[in-house]
Amino acid sequence: MLKLRAQKDRAAIGFESQAAKQADQTSKQELQEARTRLANAKAAHLELDTDIKGTIEARLPGHTPIAFDEIKGVLKIAMEEVFAGREIKRKAA
Repeated sequence: MLKLRAQKDRAAIGFESQAAKQADQTSKQELQEARTRLANAKAAHLELDTDIKGTIEARLPGHTPIAFDEIKGVLKIAMEEVFAGREIKRKAA
């Protein structure tokens, strides 16, 4: 009787241990995926920033160049509005 109880206890402990290992592995995998998404987002942002800085040259009357850093905020807001409009259209469809 005691052997049977001990065997059941060991099986329960083994199951709990296996479940804990699986949960740990799942959380590690999710963390790795999140890190990958973050790295991709940072790279895309840097690439876009570099492309914009390399191609934009806004001029005012009198041919006065504007530094990109001065209009970056305006461009960012404009892009967010465009993408938000697309998202609304996509949800409506």
